[in-house]
Amino acid sequence: MSNKPVTGGKKHISEKPSGPNLNTPDFFRNRLQVSPEVLEDIKSRGLEHRWINASEFHANDNQHQWGWQAYKRPESLQSTQAAVLGNSPDGTIRRKELILAVRPKEWGDAHRSSIAQTQRRLNNYKKASAQEIQGMAKNGRLSTNFTDDSGDES
Repeated sequence: MSNKPVTGGKKHISEKPSGPNLNTPDFFRNRLQVSPEVLEDIKSRGLEHRWINASEFHANDNQHQWGWQAYKRPESLQSTQAAVLGNSPDGTIRRKELILAVRPKEWGDAHRSSIAQTQRRLNNYKKASAQEIQGMAKNGRLSTNFTDDSGDES
């Protein structure tokens, strides 16, 4: 403890506890972080990865609607401490209810392209509908009198 006096009811700055040390390499470590060796293996096989829900995956007979399959480590990457590291003895990598899954990069590109195309169609539909309503409003054909199912005006 230092001999610096407490002034105004406040400790001297040098005696205040410091916050977390952001310079430590493990400070931002995430439980879902994948080891560099595994990432290199996935990349070398032309695959992409993500975490999926293991219980849903197994309930659907190990099938996923977007083609994800459980990643299995090659024998060379399996360690003797598999259970401690969250790796199953069969080579899969689990983190609580998640399992690391992979699929071919081409499938992922096709899936993202399909999503983008659907989004473009939706945006074009919205834009055309808005332009149609604006045109009707300009021409005075837009009615504010609405009828219910019985035909009565509201």
